[in-house]
Amino acid sequence: MSAVHPSTRTAFVLAAAAIAAGLGGAVAAGQAPAGTGAAPTAEAARRDGQVTDEIRAASRKRLSRIFAMYASRAIRKDEVSLADLELSLILAEVATQLDPDSESAWRMKQGLATIGASGDPQIEAIRREATARLARLAPDDEVVRLQRLIDVIEQAPTAEGRIAGYRKMLAPDNVNRLGRPIAARLTLELALLLQRTGDLEGFRAALAEAVNLDPSFPAAAVMAAGYFRTTASPIEEAELIALAMAANPTDQLMVRAFAQLLLEHGAYRGAARFLTIAAESIHVARPAEIYDPLLADLALALWADGRPRDAVEVLLKRQRELDGFLREMISKQDPALLGDTERLSRVRYPALSLQAVVRTAIIREIGNDADIAKSLSDAQASFDAAATARGGDADEVKPEELQQLNLDAAFFWAALGEDAGKAKDLLEKAGSKLEVPAADGFRLEGWIALRSGDPAAAERILAPYAGNDPLSRYGRALALEAMGRKRDAAAELRGVYEMASSTVFGVLAGKRLAGLLGAPVPASALAADMEGIAESIPTEFDDLFDPNRSPMLLRCRVPEALRDAYEPIPVTFEIVNNSRFPLAITPAGPIRPMVAMQVAVSSAGRPTAAELPYQMLGIDRSLVIQPRSTRSVTVDLSATEVGEAISTFCATGSSTTMRCYLNWMPTAGGMKAGMLGDRIDAPQLRADGVRMNPEWVRETIIRLREPRTPEDLANLAQLVSAAFRASQPGTGLEPEMVEALAPTWDLLAEVMPRLDTASQSWLLATMPNTIPQMRPALDTVRDSPDPLVRLSYLIRRSDRSGDPVVEAAIASGDPTIARYGRVVQLMLQREEEILRRDYNLSPSITP
Repeated sequence: MSAVHPSTRTAFVLAAAAIAAGLGGAVAAGQAPAGTGAAPTAEAARRDGQVTDEIRAASRKRLSRIFAMYASRAIRKDEVSLADLELSLILAEVATQLDPDSESAWRMKQGLATIGASGDPQIEAIRREATARLARLAPDDEVVRLQRLIDVIEQAPTAEGRIAGYRKMLAPDNVNRLGRPIAARLTLELALLLQRTGDLEGFRAALAEAVNLDPSFPAAAVMAAGYFRTTASPIEEAELIALAMAANPTDQLMVRAFAQLLLEHGAYRGAARFLTIAAESIHVARPAEIYDPLLADLALALWADGRPRDAVEVLLKRQRELDGFLREMISKQDPALLGDTERLSRVRYPALSLQAVVRTAIIREIGNDADIAKSLSDAQASFDAAATARGGDADEVKPEELQQLNLDAAFFWAALGEDAGKAKDLLEKAGSKLEVPAADGFRLEGWIALRSGDPAAAERILAPYAGNDPLSRYGRALALEAMGRKRDAAAELRGVYEMASSTVFGVLAGKRLAGLLGAPVPASALAADMEGIAESIPTEFDDLFDPNRSPMLLRCRVPEALRDAYEPIPVTFEIVNNSRFPLAITPAGPIRPMVAMQVAVSSAGRPTAAELPYQMLGIDRSLVIQPRSTRSVTVDLSATEVGEAISTFCATGSSTTMRCYLNWMPTAGGMKAGMLGDRIDAPQLRADGVRMNPEWVRETIIRLREPRTPEDLANLAQLVSAAFRASQPGTGLEPEMVEALAPTWDLLAEVMPRLDTASQSWLLATMPNTIPQMRPALDTVRDSPDPLVRLSYLIRRSDRSGDPVVEAAIASGDPTIARYGRVVQLMLQREEEILRRDYNLSPSITP
């Protein structure tokens, strides 16, 4: 999510300041907020004295987890408002005050402050505080440790001071202590700072050092490839791109750039290898503007490497795939087509122009007359389809687009189709509405002369364009050869081969030259060196893209069973790097920092499982996972919507299934594991409910009039959940059980005002939706002067902006409570606006 816009930061900062000055003292002391003028009452002191320290401590931890969950939920919306962000920060702050040792709460607070900071010094201070606390709570977290070091250095008031701080931190004696991954990232921060201050020489040196410290650091490797390649030789450029590609194999831009560089310099074997990797990585079964040109290049590289039949098979396989795609689309509209195999076989996707050109060139070399005729027919269908896709001769189509299509087709028929008549007709068609550019006209005239049997005229016409145009130079070479000037023709062919080795005519020139010489054309020294760089990348790199191999594994461990539905739920992810390459964890890959979890919670008496939104769980505790090693990350699911769902079924128990995705990517149906990803089904997570019977219920109600342990409070919440279920129609409960549960509401109204504020707040947040039987208990805390209780009531019980409780909070004399009321009201108003817009409701209607 993007940071809060600068114009909205003031309100965000005020919210944080109100928390620190007001609620912080209240939560810490279990009293009214410090600084509000509200002293603890005698009734409050008496009430807190009746609650055991054990209950108080458990309630604070439980409530902390709930608030951390609500903080996350508030920003998990399609449209996030400033009020959502403010409320999230309030809830995260309260969560950390309630449980200062909660790693989940501090991570949530750090993340929210990062979203809202955007350079604001007060929000930055909140983020730095959270980072410093996490550094103590999670000393093995490399990501937090790195950020903590950067925060310390960035406190220097001047750029010079920060530069000195980085240099001191990166002294040789410190690098080993820090570890090379952390040192590399600090060095990149130094490099960027030097660049901003104008020290470009220092920037270049620091950037190179960052790559040297950790070649698997994607940001540094990619930046170095982009910066240094502008002044690098082709060999140095290839080495830089190869380094960036190895640092992040999932960065297809780098893989394609490396393959294209090899192709451009005639390193065809290496180009075919890495174009194959790139193509397999982005394969799609439908037409795709990125994928299909890549296959044309792959076929070209295979052909140039002496594997023409493999090249043709690549293109034919794609043609069959696209034919199947088109037949499936048409048969959905006309199912009868499926029963007519003859008609179905005639449905073919038009060959894509670039692929048709490459295929025709190859078939000219290895095919018979029938194959050549078929290839030419497919190519013409390709050009016709391209014209049709642009609207044919419709008035709204730009004339220059149609002209270019006709010129492309004319060059094809002149150069590869060897049909002067068709080329001439297309040239005339290209000039029917717009004047043909002089250079294109002359070049075509030269080719038409060549195919008409007048090589001397062709050579004369094409000669002025042969200096920088491979197609003209190739045509001139053919004309010279036809005139018997084979030495001159060979020189021209050599020039085309060297200047355009990544094009069809460059490859044709090389093959034609080999025919004249009677021997294969030796690769240039540059091409040989390029092949050497490609070969230096071990074949294990290719295995990273093999769908039948598992370079990365995800494992998941869950508790055997939960004692109750309100305890922590530690789930441990193990990320296993089976490859021989160090793989960094970054948002851009190769390992993405979030595991996606698809969750369903089922319970007895419920016909279907409750499907939760995808949970995104952070696993970025390490900067790099080394080869053949495993990193473990434990996440507390009780601070997520999973914990809330499990607690919803506290009375009956539940079973939770979790499907987890590493390196996830969205699909039409949900999620799938992307490149270097993995998908697993975690063991079922079981939460045993209470074995309720009427006798247990009656005994528990008596005992809970004086709750003494956290389990007592959990049982009270379970009784409320069961009583809520009993109040709903069609639950199937025995009349005796319904009758036994009925006194639960009186019990709740009796016990609620005698609990401490954290326990009251926890019950308010945990209990089911409000029903009439619950109102007497809610009335006892509705107007509580305690900000914690009021906040819990507002976020859990208020469902419209005009709720009297919201308005009463705003009108209260307590600035902290008033602030909560305003933030909640703004959030609800925004949601109501969205509902009115989406459902086209009148402004007078409250959704």
